[in-house]
Amino acid sequence: MILASGVSLPTAAIIAAIAGLVGLWVGGLRSERSRRREFYAKALEATLAYGEFPFVIRRRDDADPPGERVRISEARRSIQRDLATFESLMRIERAGDVAANYRAPVAKTRETAGGYMAQEWRRPPIPTTNR
Repeated sequence: MILASGVSLPTAAIIAAIAGLVGLWVGGLRSERSRRREFYAKALEATLAYGEFPFVIRRRDDADPPGERVRISEARRSIQRDLATFESLMRIERAGDVAANYRAPVAKTRETAGGYMAQEWRRPPIPTTNR
């Protein structure tokens, strides 16, 4: 059967199927890009959260030192678990250079923030009247 445009019905069906497959493929690429973008943003967010801990320690509640140490240590452990998870997941991502490029700032953040955290634990907390 020939359609009004001069194209046979089987040819039109093949063209429609190809167009549909291309549409699905492009949609899949966009979805994958979006997933990775969100994943990388969360990984960066965890790195930045870890870097905030010297400030958290400095602003700890001076009314309950043991309780604050536990609270802050638990929060830090949670962030460290997130960092380890993101590092592991990035190793299995398709882009191997992304994992290496993520590891470097995480290591530097841990090194820098870790030093400041140790300093802040030795200092007295900021009094609540100054906050």
